[in-house]
Amino acid sequence: MELQQLRYAVALADHRSAPRAAASLKVAQGALVRQLRRLEDELGAVLFQRGIEPVGLTPAGEEFVAMARHAVRAADEAAAKAAAFAGAPRGRLAIGSYPEPPRPRVPELLAEFSKRFPEAEVSLREEASDPLVRLVRRGELDVAIVGTASGQVLEDVDHFETFRDDVAAVVSLTHPLAARYGVRLADLVPETFIDGTPATGLRAVTDEAFRVLGTERAVRYEASDAATVARLAGLGLGVGLLPRTAAERELRAGARCRVVPIENAPVHCTCLVYRSGSLTPPGRAFLALASRYALG
Repeated sequence: MELQQLRYAVALADHRSAPRAAASLKVAQGALVRQLRRLEDELGAVLFQRGIEPVGLTPAGEEFVAMARHAVRAADEAAAKAAAFAGAPRGRLAIGSYPEPPRPRVPELLAEFSKRFPEAEVSLREEASDPLVRLVRRGELDVAIVGTASGQVLEDVDHFETFRDDVAAVVSLTHPLAARYGVRLADLVPETFIDGTPATGLRAVTDEAFRVLGTERAVRYEASDAATVARLAGLGLGVGLLPRTAAERELRAGARCRVVPIENAPVHCTCLVYRSGSLTPPGRAFLALASRYALG
């Protein structure tokens, strides 16, 4: 069993499509499929369901990929730590993040990194996810924490998921949905929506979910931060859509609204985005620490 095979298995599980998984790894689809078949032969177990799209995991595959994900991250962290010792993590490090990702938590992460590597000169830029990815591609950011749709392919950058979260509906306390314990996405179509701005990962997730439904919806209010979405929803201006972790955080902060789970909810993912070929020692050290913080 090789580390490369573990990476391939994790990529196929994340992207649920052999072409997309191969594209994310910058390898030929045939090579990816051959390596995974060799892995299954070696294990004597079928990991992926055959002949369906999106690709699914067998029970054995679920267990294997969960462990493989930890192994890949541990290997990446070990390599980054070794690189940091080989070349002292000094110099500039430009970090980007969308507002308040659930994991890794940016303020605590930056404080820990600065404590460990005081000679690195760190800067932070908070922005919507789409611009952050472009800045990583152009080399203006070393690492970015962005929101994406599950399985989304980000061209010309390396990335891995750190957190997955179901999208939930946020409504005022007097809204008819406030008494519900759950709602279907299709039931929300007639509502007026409060959603992320078009450049956010959240908006990409919700737009795709309604596109799959084959329906249009009215997004009247757009905001880039969860607090504004929750406040607008709490004032009865529409149905807000937020990752559930963010919605519940706003409730704890005192927002007067109700969080309603969505059945078969679209999934919002947090990813670390970087370019492995151009990471400096501070960048590698940051990526290793961010990976550990993401695993909690």
